[in-house]
Amino acid sequence: MLLLLTLLLVLDLINNATGEEEEEEEKEQHVRVFSLQDDLWAVPANDVYLRYNFSKTAEPVNQLTACYFIRIASFVTTNLHLSYGSSDQKPNALAFFNRGEYIRSWFNNEPQTKAQERHWRGFPGVWHHLCHVFYGRTYTIYWQGQEFFRGELETEWPFETNGTLIIGQEQDSLSGGFDSTQILRGDISQIDLWGRRLSGREVARMAQCLSSPSGDIFSSSSAKFEVFGDIKETRVPLEQLCSHQPRYTVFPEERTFSASTKLCRLFNASQAVPTSGTENQILHQEIQPYFNICVPTASWKIWIGVTDVLKDGEWLNDHTQERVTYLNFSTLYPVSSSLTNCAEMMVNGYWTVDMCEVKRCTVCHTEVADFLFLRGLCFHTEHQTRFRLSGYANGRPLFRGYYDYAILWDDTEGRWLLRNTISNSTVASTKVNDLAEYPQGRRQWQVEQALCGSVPEDILSLSFSSCSPHLFMCRSGECISADRRCNLRYECKDGSDEDECHVVVLEGGYRRHLAPTGPGGSSLSVVPSVTLTRVASVDEINQAVTLEFEVSLTWKDDRLNFKHLGVSEKGAVLSATDIEKVWLPKYQMSNLEGGRLKRLLQTVVVRSANNASLSEYNSVDRDIQYPGSQNEMTITEHYTATFTCSFELYSYPFDTQTCSIDLTFPPDYEGYVKFSIDEGNIRYSGKKTLSLFVVRDLRFSPDSGGSVLKAEFNMNRRQGVILLTTFLPSVMLLSISWATLFVKMEALNVRAIMSLTTLLVLYTLFANLSNSLPKTAEIKLIDIWFFFIIFLLFCNIIVHIIADRVGWKLKSPGGAKTKPTTATAWNTKPAGAVEQTPAPCRKPVSSERILFIQRYIIVPSVFIVFNVLFWWQVFAN
Repeated sequence: MLLLLTLLLVLDLINNATGEEEEEEEKEQHVRVFSLQDDLWAVPANDVYLRYNFSKTAEPVNQLTACYFIRIASFVTTNLHLSYGSSDQKPNALAFFNRGEYIRSWFNNEPQTKAQERHWRGFPGVWHHLCHVFYGRTYTIYWQGQEFFRGELETEWPFETNGTLIIGQEQDSLSGGFDSTQILRGDISQIDLWGRRLSGREVARMAQCLSSPSGDIFSSSSAKFEVFGDIKETRVPLEQLCSHQPRYTVFPEERTFSASTKLCRLFNASQAVPTSGTENQILHQEIQPYFNICVPTASWKIWIGVTDVLKDGEWLNDHTQERVTYLNFSTLYPVSSSLTNCAEMMVNGYWTVDMCEVKRCTVCHTEVADFLFLRGLCFHTEHQTRFRLSGYANGRPLFRGYYDYAILWDDTEGRWLLRNTISNSTVASTKVNDLAEYPQGRRQWQVEQALCGSVPEDILSLSFSSCSPHLFMCRSGECISADRRCNLRYECKDGSDEDECHVVVLEGGYRRHLAPTGPGGSSLSVVPSVTLTRVASVDEINQAVTLEFEVSLTWKDDRLNFKHLGVSEKGAVLSATDIEKVWLPKYQMSNLEGGRLKRLLQTVVVRSANNASLSEYNSVDRDIQYPGSQNEMTITEHYTATFTCSFELYSYPFDTQTCSIDLTFPPDYEGYVKFSIDEGNIRYSGKKTLSLFVVRDLRFSPDSGGSVLKAEFNMNRRQGVILLTTFLPSVMLLSISWATLFVKMEALNVRAIMSLTTLLVLYTLFANLSNSLPKTAEIKLIDIWFFFIIFLLFCNIIVHIIADRVGWKLKSPGGAKTKPTTATAWNTKPAGAVEQTPAPCRKPVSSERILFIQRYIIVPSVFIVFNVLFWWQVFAN
């Protein structure tokens, strides 16, 4: 019996010890959480904080690690994490806080400037684990267990540990100097300080809630704080700091399945799809307050974001199009049907199916990184424009700003209110036509309190959407890629992407009549480009040429900004309205023939898209902008005009004529605007070979520069045509005249008529050619050529006359002189004639010799010598 009692006593002691261990283990799994000023409508105060005074005899340390969990409810200017001062001279011996999306750190009263350059994605309502490790000359920040920053420590050791720790306020003096803009609005837990360096593995385990070691210098788990103000302390399971529960928001209006999908996408969310029984239970609890609002007469309430439209029985997530592994369909209702392809949740939490065209309430699932932008106000930072779905007000979702604004539903007047959460007052409101509408998209808001320079009753255009700065927001709140804006295609369903497609953005003080300046205030350089597209006609009589051409001038105007430059490879074309806004270079054409100018087309284009920048974060218009200083404007004008051209015809028809298009800037541009010839270009895009000329050698004249531009080109005459129409006929006529020297002396009529005829024909040819050329005082090579040929023909006639005077003297039997008949001029006789023996005659030696000399010596030698000299002169020029 005694043995039995002893055994029972031992067992009881063991059970008691085990229970105590389990109780201690359970106790260790719960941690202290301090909530400070996390009420949405609470006015930030500078007297709400926790204080802990360290021992005055504590020894300084040469290594330090500070870790904590923090959850920010809403942001202020400086969101304090931790503040520790060692003296009035060192109130920021340790200070950790964030301003917007940048962490700020102080150590030993010195800012750690390198650490604050890193972008930190700290979202409200989310537990963040941060560790700051100071060791030797190194400073390391861990965020969510991962190394976030590592750099050189910008101060000296040792670190004093006998100061004061303040949670909730930033110290400007030891335990004082508080400011309501430098506070903590949210929750903090697991604050620990170690006098050593924690390893990355230790930090990672704490961030994953796998361990919760206490700091050897300080631990909030056991510290006794002095409490100032209304601070709520709770104990929660440690793993709750690391858990990530789904965020659901109920939209208590009945919509079809597709309309629900569209609504969630407008808020950068997706329809709710529980992935486990726990998530299904959370969703079920979220919709319970709306059972009497969502389809009140039916047992089904909300859509679940899964469908089997593609294949009956194969359920896919409507947002990701991935197969769903968790399903919670009720066994009481059939699931497989070709007509019922959308899932819905019933009042008991189970799912069923229905036709997608019926209407149910919508529940959207948002991630911690999902937020919306309110643009059009005068926020000081881009971070202040952010809003998120967080809770409900007046039966509908509440849009809570990251800072001190909220958008909520006014069910009494059917409007959405923009309220300042600090003053708890409405600053603007917008009415809706449909009570199921939400304030997304671009809307007109009526000002109800002085706001951003506006007074009550003014109208402000505000936009509210999930569109990131790189996306364009349609008027409805939908988002499209920025490069699809103003591309002559309707990408927004409401067509708003093709509205207000002007390219030019004017800054204040722009003066259209004043030319922009160059870099550093120098003269503006205008780069010319001349394209000759067609030589329409050449008027040699009036010495003019009619051209069709383009003049392009390129410059930069640093006073402008542009939009919509990247939507077309050919550049952005300015509309007539834009053209009327900006300065354009003016010029004159100084060598016009009688003012004969006609402008066919004018375009102004910005072809590049350099140095794109986002619009200012408060701008409702989210178009990407491009600075005028980095993007060139080009004005191209297409003309047809007649220009004077001084024809040099000395070497005609082997001449090359140089014509030009002369441009000059007006006198008031002198010293301010100039042509940049070195960067310019000139080209010919038409048919170079014309009927009489070939266009070659386009260039800018050496005289170009400053306010003058001469675009020159050569017109080389086509010699082949002239040779066939002028030189060859003249040589043939000369040959005929020369051939008369071979006619018998007796045929004077033949020789005379032929010589005179060739002379007359040649003169006619020369006269016609002269009439087709301008009248000039100078003698041309073609004149010399014709004069030479005419002279030879004239000489031949004279020779014939002289030869006839001293020529053949034929004597008849009676002694009378006779002349040969035409039939005998070429040693022929009439048909049937009886050959007779010629009468005896005497040949004077001089006449035959004259013809011989003219025929074989004078004409050939003179012709050869002249041609040598003539063609040498032609090619020499």
